[in-house]
Amino acid sequence: MTTLRALVGRADLNLRFLTAADEQRYGDRQVNGAVQPDLPLDELCRRSELVSDNGPLRAFLVLLSPAIEDEFLGLLADLGVAGVVLRSNWKSGDPPPAPWAAAARRHGLPLLVMPDDGIWASAAINVAILDERRHEDHHTSHFLRDLQREAARPEGLARLLELVAKLVGGYAVLVDRSGHPESDHSRVPDGLLTQVADDIRRVAAGRISSASVSLRGAAVHVLPIDSVDPPVVLVVGRRSSFTPAERRLVADAARLIGMRRRLDELARTQQRVGEVDLQNREVVLHLLMTGHLPAARRAASALRPELADVIRVHLVEGPKETRDQLVSRCVEATDDQAWIIRCPLYSNHVIVLAPVLLPPPYHDDKDGMPLDRLSRALRELVPLHDDVSVGASLPVSLADTPVGWGQAYHALAVARNSAERFARFNPQASIADLLGPDGDQWARAKLRPLLHYRPDRPQDPDAGELTETLRSWLTFSSSAARLLKIHRNTLSSRLRRIESLLGCELADLVTQTELNLAMQLLGTSDEQERPTDITLNGLLDHDHVREWADDQLRPFFQRESLLLLDTLRCWLDNNASLKAAATRLGISVPGVRKRLLRVEELTERSLLGAPSVRYDLWIALRVHDRSHP
Repeated sequence: MTTLRALVGRADLNLRFLTAADEQRYGDRQVNGAVQPDLPLDELCRRSELVSDNGPLRAFLVLLSPAIEDEFLGLLADLGVAGVVLRSNWKSGDPPPAPWAAAARRHGLPLLVMPDDGIWASAAINVAILDERRHEDHHTSHFLRDLQREAARPEGLARLLELVAKLVGGYAVLVDRSGHPESDHSRVPDGLLTQVADDIRRVAAGRISSASVSLRGAAVHVLPIDSVDPPVVLVVGRRSSFTPAERRLVADAARLIGMRRRLDELARTQQRVGEVDLQNREVVLHLLMTGHLPAARRAASALRPELADVIRVHLVEGPKETRDQLVSRCVEATDDQAWIIRCPLYSNHVIVLAPVLLPPPYHDDKDGMPLDRLSRALRELVPLHDDVSVGASLPVSLADTPVGWGQAYHALAVARNSAERFARFNPQASIADLLGPDGDQWARAKLRPLLHYRPDRPQDPDAGELTETLRSWLTFSSSAARLLKIHRNTLSSRLRRIESLLGCELADLVTQTELNLAMQLLGTSDEQERPTDITLNGLLDHDHVREWADDQLRPFFQRESLLLLDTLRCWLDNNASLKAAATRLGISVPGVRKRLLRVEELTERSLLGAPSVRYDLWIALRVHDRSHP
């Protein structure tokens, strides 16, 4: 709406307030038009009194000659006119006539003056009012478009507050009911929020709809933000008063700010729910990996879908920057029927525990394509995305999730280097399945100090925790800390305790291999523990073990890859150190790595990552060398 101040500010009208104080007092009065009556003033007032309160003169400027009597000013004030314009040649440098100034103060009616231009004076004012309205409508439309555009952008709340501050040429800040700012308040004058604290509390409590405060000439508006809990208010201010149009725009902006704040709060709530879901799923995975199946089922009961009795473990690999999108792709591909977890060890992996929906026996087709629908869906995901690879395990029981994970990891090593970028685990005989009851007895003897350990203090890890720590570390190396949900310093402390109990150095690859084999053999027999003097060489000195070793090394001999075999042997002899092997072979570290990646392709197993086939290959080479001296 057009105000007196806007009209006075137009140079083309030459319209001025009678006194300087009037501009401060009446500048924000709304003006709907101007009238220059032909009727005598008393007749004009009498006719206007006969109509309703919203009569023809309300919010209009009335142009009169200076020969106006005091009583008529009072009548016009009662009719709600915006002001009286005296058509006169009075100059702004001259002191205002005392009677006029006194009448203005007495009746609360602004008096303005403009040159006497006959009948064209009111026409000029009405043209100016129309022009101001067009400008105001354009400005309002532009501002509202800016509000809508900024509200949809990142950091939209801060952008909206900045836009409101720019509109009023001051500041805009969100404040809680206690007067503490929730947004940037660097532009707010010191102490101002304290001065309007009572208004803030009343608006926040809903006792008043809004508040307007004048502080030494500065204007402050306090507005509620729609339906937020706890309540928050918008404080907007500047050094001069606001026009009615600005107040309306600020009120519109407050509603949009409230909506954006609710959306931001909803996003934060969804993020917190997502983080809780992520943590719960990692807890379930941890329980499955550590053999606590009943606890895993209880923890998973509140989440969806349910854990199936028979699953395929899939490892889906993609760019770590887009893992959230990769999770969404997996959820969509499996129709939300699989248990999907962000891998706690590898930031570019997603673990998918897909239920096997076919009855046993579980067969794949001749091309290695899984017959169960969910596994097919994950395989069909690969061609759609150039940056995705998938490794799939064989069907395993839920209790054998760690076995399935290892199979999927080895399959992923093959998939990542294949054109299809999908691979199913190629089963081979396990060394642990070949050693029988003697293997279990050897393992118990090897691990006896650890298995029978009793901590001195109740807060120290017991034998079960240390055994599980060793198992996880042998499989996942330093990443075991994330899987076990412990600090890396705690992991190091436990490993030192294990070294002390077993009298060994875990940094030695031979020690790692023997302990890994013992962990695999532990509990494979129902026999009671008995004294035994069997050694590892004696345990491995069987024809079926030699056949197993030949099977492990056959890819090297079939493809005449003796260079790769020599590189593998050198790498294992140097505690799986790339740098030491490169020095011994006289080639670069990248050269050694490249050869070992070729070994992964030959064996269809992961070698450089974790889990790794290094332990099996070390045993195979040991058995082969003893059989072929």
